Amino acid sequence: MSDSVRVARMRLHRTRNGSSDGHAAIRALDLVPPAPDRSVLVIRRLSLPADDRRTARERIAALLRGAARPALGPVAPDCAAVLFSDEVEAMSCLTADLVTGRAAGRWYWPSAIRTGSAGTGTTLARLWLDRPSWVPATLAHLARRSPSDAVRAVGLLSGAQARAVLDTVLAAFRDPVLPPVPATGAEDAPATAPTKVPGRLLALPPQWAGGGADLPPVGRALLTLGLTLAVTPSAARSSRLGREIDDLLRSASTPRPATGNRPTVADPRPAVPDHVGIRSADAPADTRRPATDGVGPEPEPEPTREPTRHRWDGWGTAVESRFATLFYAVNLMTWLDLPRVDGPEPESGWATLEALARSLLPTDPPTEQQDPIWRILAELDGRDPPTPTPVRLGALTHQLNGLLDRHRLAPEVFAQPGTLVVGRTHIDVVLGLHQIDLAARTCGLDQDPGWVPALGRIIAFHFDGGS
Repeated sequence: MSDSVRVARMRLHRTRNGSSDGHAAIRALDLVPPAPDRSVLVIRRLSLPADDRRTARERIAALLRGAARPALGPVAPDCAAVLFSDEVEAMSCLTADLVTGRAAGRWYWPSAIRTGSAGTGTTLARLWLDRPSWVPATLAHLARRSPSDAVRAVGLLSGAQARAVLDTVLAAFRDPVLPPVPATGAEDAPATAPTKVPGRLLALPPQWAGGGADLPPVGRALLTLGLTLAVTPSAARSSRLGREIDDLLRSASTPRPATGNRPTVADPRPAVPDHVGIRSADAPADTRRPATDGVGPEPEPEPTREPTRHRWDGWGTAVESRFATLFYAVNLMTWLDLPRVDGPEPESGWATLEALARSLLPTDPPTEQQDPIWRILAELDGRDPPTPTPVRLGALTHQLNGLLDRHRLAPEVFAQPGTLVVGRTHIDVVLGLHQIDLAARTCGLDQDPGWVPALGRIIAFHFDGGS
């Protein structure tokens, strides 16, 4: 579950010698699960003994096992707990409920949202402004399930609200020192990888919901920017993308198609970014809607098939790697100001990370290529796993070697085994305490990178006594 505990309403029964500090009592129970569980569990009501940690954990574990999944189907009105695979799924479900007017009937949303006192558009704007890092993932999630919902969500915002969200999202994906923010992610990544052009906006298909044609220019810019960053986060740093956004904002109608290095498409229909799961007009629609709990219109019929789940949905699956500390190279990317996105051939963040990782290994044994870390990096970059990174370090190799020499970082520092947990919001690297390297610790190489705009993820290292 998420690495924090939040209590909306608390009633504390004091004993004669008991504490009057309810929050201290909650902290003493130590209910936060061990990292790197990034799922979100919302409990309706729970009674806990103030000093019995074991009983408290057992009750929460039982609620977790029986929790309903709003993202997968209707939720019974009397359910005791709901579970979201990560914070993006929670954010996406809340956005969908605001779009359909069902948020008021969901007990698991905050009371301020259920009462709707601020207005739907203002509520959605606040939600997205508080979590700008996950807006692209949320829009991609909505577009995958129902493209019209993605358009309707953006349409709830006023022009000023949409512009504020757009500017905040751009800042989140451009600023390399932005601190980690509360999260949520996107349910994406079919086997077919998209054609990616870093620094260029993806075409917004007009065959669904008018392609957002009814949106004002700022709304259309926000939608296309979100879908672009869901595929290629590092595109936000490209000056060319900034110019195209300006063109969209100045446009009073459908924006001009991009020229230059945009690939040609043989199909007469506009390109559809499959990586974010947008469905073509002739694909079967997924009409799933959350249950209404007796409020609002009747729910639509439940679909006969389960939604497609992809490898990086939720907070991920643990994978053992011989080279887990190659993710220290994320900090090297920041120090070297990589990737370079305004060159003749813009680079993506994942391809750059793989190029650094391959250059850092002390040896290249045959078994190295079988390690799952290379499949992970390729898939996150949208490439077929056998396809190597297209990025070449070139002159940067000398600069990189000089950096390693100055800090006395041996190649073996980047070749330590550990556990990788890859999700759509976080990448957690779990190592043992005995793997702490003094040279890496002294120069800050093993510090948590946190939010990495070029990768669209929060990267965290955990030293817990086991690999």
